[in-house]
Order: sequence, then C-alpha cells, then structure tokens
Amino acid sequence: APDYNNLANLYLGQGRLPEAEAYAQRARVIMETLDLSAEPWTTYSILAGIAQAKGDATAVAQWRRREQETYAAWPGARYQLPQWAPDFIEAVAAAVEGNAEASKAVNSIQSQLEEAGWGALAAAVRRLLGGERDFEKLRSELGFQEAYIFRQIVARLRGEGGGESEQQVRRTSEVRRTSRTPGSAGEPEAEDFSLEQLLKLVAVARQGGLPPEMLQGLQQLVANLQGEPAPPEARALGRALATLLAGEAPDLSELPPELAQAVREVLGIS
Repeated sequence: APDYNNLANLYLGQGRLPEAEAYAQRARVIMETLDLSAEPWTTYSILAGIAQAKGDATAVAQWRRREQETYAAWPGARYQLPQWAPDFIEAVAAAVEGNAEASKAVNSIQSQLEEAGWGALAAAVRRLLGGERDFEKLRSELGFQEAYIFRQIVARLRGEGGGESEQQVRRTSEVRRTSRTPGSAGEPEAEDFSLEQLLKLVAVARQGGLPPEMLQGLQQLVANLQGEPAPPEARALGRALATLLAGEAPDLSELPPELAQAVREVLGIS
C-alpha cells in the first residue's frame, strides 16, 4: 500500500489524475483490510487531493471526512501532537471565551503557523475567533492532524469528554522528544507522564500503533526507568514494560499489588 501511495502522489504531482486515482484506490482497498496502524488517512488524503484537482467538491469533502475520522480514531494520534499544540489549544480556547491576552497571543502566532505549513488550521481558527461555530464547515479544508488539533479546541469549548485536559494534551505531546541518549538535554522522563498515560502508550506500541522513531523514544524512556536513581518499584515497572515491548509475558510479582493491577487492566494481560 505505501508503494501505491507513493505512485499516486507522483502521478498527482504530474497532473496525471487517472493514473493517480487508480493507484490510490489500490492502496485504499489494501488499507481497509488492515487496522488503523496502517495509516489509511494517508491514502484518503491523496484521494482528497485528486478530487480537488478534478474540481469535485463533494468527493473532496467525503475523503477529507474519512481522512480526519480515521486519524482521530487511531490511539496513537494524541502522541503525534507537535510540541506547540498544547499551548496553542489552550490559548485559542481562552481567546474564544474572551481572554484578551490569549487573543493577542493567538494572533501573533497565526503568521508563524502559515509559514510553517499550517495555513489551513490558522484560517479555521480565524473563522472560529470571528464567531463561526459550525465544526463541519470549519474542518472541511483541514488535513488529518490539523483537524485533530482543531477537534481538541472545539471539544474543550463545548465541554465534551472527547477533549483532553490541558495537562493531558501537554503530557502526551512529550513523547515526541525521542531517540535521545541518557543524560542528554530534554530527554523524556517518566515524570512527563501519568502512570495511565505511560501504560496506554505501551498498549499502543504493542498493537503496532507507534511510528518507529516514537517507539524508540518509548523504549529509551522504559530503559531510563530501570536505572539506579529510580526507586525499586519504578525499576520493576520498567523491567515489566520492557518485557511487554519485547512481546513477552512480564513478571508482575515484583510490583506492588495496586500497580500490578493497573498494568493488567490497561494492557489487558492476566
């Protein structure tokens, strides 16, 4: 499927739409037989681009919706938030609620977003700040990650359970600090995560839902847990999680009963 996606993108860039669509549809058929770790939203994004090149607004909207919904349903989506997203989500929500300082902060970052390739998100936020509240219309031109960030903003404003708290969003974005050697600046530490968040991240990794570089970062964090400075319970947890990441059954006997139970419940092991 990735090869078909690459060919579809190549032909789309050349304006050869029939060939692009043929390869994208081949990729779609394969993707839809797999789980979400196969990243089907990448194919839907290509199909949306093809529909846009053909001037088919209805098809664009349909493919964009599928692109956004499949990405939002993927457990690993929250761990791919860019590091600036937590502050931005909080600032936009506060600005919409009338906070003048937050509004100034959001306005100052809009041009930076556009320069960094997040222009569609910046435009949707401007419309939100201008009083629009129709999420379906506001998200219509957003890519999958832009839509995920925008979804968090809207959910926070609506007070819905689908929106993560500021602390949750901030902590889950920490996983993007990956592939660092012990002792290096900015290295991810266990205290960057709650226990539940760390266990859920391991669960996603066991299902094949993390990109390689993020998995490497998680493995490094688990290795750090096993170091001497950590308390005995943390080192035991690190050993158990390392065993799980290796695809083997862990020995939970060294863990306190409540911690062992938490591992069993979140990771679904006996």
